[in-house]
Formats: sequence, structure tokens, C-alpha cells
Amino acid sequence: MLAGALLALAPTHTRIIAAAVQSDSGMVERGRYLAMASDCTACHTAPNGPAFAGGRPIASPIGVIFSTNITPDRDTGIGAYSLADFDRACVTVSRLGT
Repeated sequence: MLAGALLALAPTHTRIIAAAVQSDSGMVERGRYLAMASDCTACHTAPNGPAFAGGRPIASPIGVIFSTNITPDRDTGIGAYSLADFDRACVTVSRLGT
């Protein structure tokens, strides 16, 4: 239990970013720039669908994978994500890359 408690208190990339956003109003603009520069809509927007709403089919060796909704919508997107939700998503994505 002690190890779990220490892990829960360890700084994560998301917590560091969240702290920076609270102290840096330019962070939102940089995020917008990065989303455009990295072309997030290429994977997170279905053909003729709303931007960032997901649903784009992506062929993979294990079958078709549909992209997720990364809009700020609280009901269907990531608008209601907690810091823990973002941490979990970041860990999942980093594991997929390894």
C-alpha cells in the first residue's frame, strides 16, 4: 500500500502540465498550435464529421480501430476528464508506443 500511495503522489507529465496551464495563459494557445501542427484532426475526425469528434476508421493488423472523441464536450468527449483520467490516457498511449 505504501508503494501505491507513493506512486499516486509522484509527479506525472499531466500534473506538471496542469500546473503550468494554471500559471501560464499562453499554454492554451501553444496547445492549439500543437494540435494544428501535429494534425490531430487527421486521426480524430471522421470523413465529413465534426473536428476532433472521433469515429475515423483506421485499418490495423488486428482489424479496424475507430479513433476517439477528443473534443471538450463533457458528455461525449474529454471535457469531464479528471487529472487522473488524463494520466491514465497518457500512460496507455505511451505503452502503445513501446
